[in-house]
Order: sequence, then structure tokens, then C-alpha cells
Amino acid sequence: MAYGVVRTDQLAGTRNPEKLVTLRYNNGTKEAEIENGMILTLDSLVDQDIWKAVAPAANQAKGKLVLVAAPEVMADERKHNLDEFVNEAGANVRGYLLDTGDIYGVTADALEGTPDLTTNKYIVAQAKTTPKVGSSATNAIADLIDIDTVGLLTYYVFRVI
Repeated sequence: MAYGVVRTDQLAGTRNPEKLVTLRYNNGTKEAEIENGMILTLDSLVDQDIWKAVAPAANQAKGKLVLVAAPEVMADERKHNLDEFVNEAGANVRGYLLDTGDIYGVTADALEGTPDLTTNKYIVAQAKTTPKVGSSATNAIADLIDIDTVGLLTYYVFRVI
């Protein structure tokens, strides 16, 4: 199974630590694993600087939306590819608060639907961690600005709107 891979091309959090958060994903009943490239919303503090993060509401606007983008440190020495990495349940995970103008890339495994540069070029938050690709800018959180292949991975590059 391939997991989502994320690039933090031009996210505000790469320069401004106020846009970075540490989180633990909760699937509604317990802490659970989460892939990089997923979109979450901050819920409440579970520790001094650690947030409980949950799936966003459908069509949720920016504000507390967070892009999961933890460094890919493989605990299993048999795994070497970026698409084999998943953040384990209960792990402290890096998240980037999304802000207008931010640019990031994700692989298709981090999206529901297939984006293209003409019709399906927007993503919206839905009531699960995987953002949905669509053709309408209504309730969109980001628009597709490029498709970039690097080695074996194809990244869909989005600008937060």
C-alpha cells in the first residue's frame, strides 16, 4: 500500500514557526496513524504544545486547517521509499497551518479524485482526512497550479486560496 507523500514548497511554516503545530491525530475514538499530505483541523490541546487533530468538517474553510507534513523517518529499516512512510498512532506529528498563498505538493495517494489542470483543479475539505478534488471553486481551500514529476513520484502542486 502506498501512502501520501508531501512537499512543503512554499508554506509559511517553513519560515514562520507560528504557522507550525505539533499534533496527534484522533480518528474520533482513539489516536490513529495518519499519512503525510492529509488535511486535519485542530480540536483541543492535549498537552502543553500538542494539539488533538481530527478530520475537518465538510467544506470547512481555512483557519484551523492543518497540512500533515512530518519528516519521513522510517522506524522499519526494511522501508526506504517515501510512499512507505506513515505517522504512527500516538506519534507527535508536524503540521502546517494553511494560509492564503501557501504552495505545497502531494501525491495522488493524498487526494480523493484525480486532479487535472483544466477541470478538476480545486480541492475542498470533506468530513474525512483526504481532501476531495473537484471542478468548482465553491468552498475550495486550494487550486492546482502545476503537476510535477520528480523521479518516480508525481506531485500535484496546490496554492491555498
